[in-house]
Amino acid sequence: MVFISTIPFNVYALLTIIMVFALCFFKFDFGKMRRNDLIAEKTGDLFAGESEDGQSSDEVAANPKGKVRHLVIPVIILIICCIGGMIYTGFFYNWDTGLIDSALQSANVIEAFSNCDAGMSLAIGSTFALIIIAAYYMIARVVSFKEIMGSFTEGFKAMVPAILILTFAWSISGIMGAKGGYLDAQAFVETNLANSAFPQFLFPAVFFILAGLIAFATGTSWGTFGVLVPIAVTILGGSGTLTILTVSATLGGAVYGDHISPISDTTILASAGAQCNHVDHVRTQLPYATLVAVIAAVAYVVAGACVALGSVLTCVIMWAAALLLFAVSTFVIKKTSKENA
Repeated sequence: MVFISTIPFNVYALLTIIMVFALCFFKFDFGKMRRNDLIAEKTGDLFAGESEDGQSSDEVAANPKGKVRHLVIPVIILIICCIGGMIYTGFFYNWDTGLIDSALQSANVIEAFSNCDAGMSLAIGSTFALIIIAAYYMIARVVSFKEIMGSFTEGFKAMVPAILILTFAWSISGIMGAKGGYLDAQAFVETNLANSAFPQFLFPAVFFILAGLIAFATGTSWGTFGVLVPIAVTILGGSGTLTILTVSATLGGAVYGDHISPISDTTILASAGAQCNHVDHVRTQLPYATLVAVIAAVAYVVAGACVALGSVLTCVIMWAAALLLFAVSTFVIKKTSKENA
């Protein structure tokens, strides 16, 4: 319930979605992305001179039988299977014995999600999805059985660079200790923040910045949630507007740090999926994410000063400030981009 209450206050996540549509509608880019776009338009070089890490030299031929539904339906199947895997592991599986145990069944679906093993659920879900999708493609006669078998090895080869980077990223995360590792970042944050003398109305902005820094350094948003959310609830107590606002700021800040971190699994997989240079992907998305993050931090300062007005009014004022700043920033950037063009 606390998480659901934080959704309207999650400025960074929601404003990021708004920004995507705004950029598409107004058709403009800025920062290194604009430079790369101009190079691509003038020279046809989609990599802007950067090395093509993890690129395959083989061109993938278009399938004339392919339809939009052949992309959409498999994605839906994957989502359904993974959710089903989470419900299965949460309801029936005993992780101590490795056997199905009906005595450990969860009381309801919500409890099943809480009790599930995410890693095993995704493994189960993706395996079943792979089988169903392969059958779907063969029945639709889009891809042959031989091509499906060949795609397994090709897909694994394409993912090897991402897997290696992930392995190193997880090693760094373990050393940093977002959840209490060798350097014990969690204890450091708890000790220093609990004894801080910050005015409470600044806590949302402070937690947003801290979450961004921790997530950037460790490459994990979930680990950052585990470090800061309990601290926020402990310091502020209860489920008042300021607590909800601070927890929401923590969630948004952690996602921001995860977005811009070069060792984040989501960043690594995004660059691998798009088949672009990993470091260049980090550099091009950094200005966009940082612009939204700065606006969100200012909005949290405004919201923190208005918590006495109640949650609804605080949310309205916060979003009014965020959207105003975003509109001004968009206008200035678009005008500057035209002048520089």
